[in-house]
Amino acid sequence: MRRFSLEKWLNEPFFEDAVVGAAARVAVRSSYMMAVVAGVVERPPGVYKCARARGRPGQASVNASAVYAEIELGATQCPHT
Repeated sequence: MRRFSLEKWLNEPFFEDAVVGAAARVAVRSSYMMAVVAGVVERPPGVYKCARARGRPGQASVNASAVYAEIELGATQCPHT
């Protein structure tokens, strides 16, 4: 699942159905790992970098969201933005 798709669908009613079970690349320390989206949760808003705004003048580079994807990395499960 591409980050662009996640950002585009974030506030759509089908978001949870579309992302649960999807594979995602997640940055962990200085490398990437493959993860599976286990669920979607809401909690106090956090700030994330917007992939669409990178290098484009006039667009915000961060957004706030109260929607978090719970991911599974091996046998662990944790919320991730």
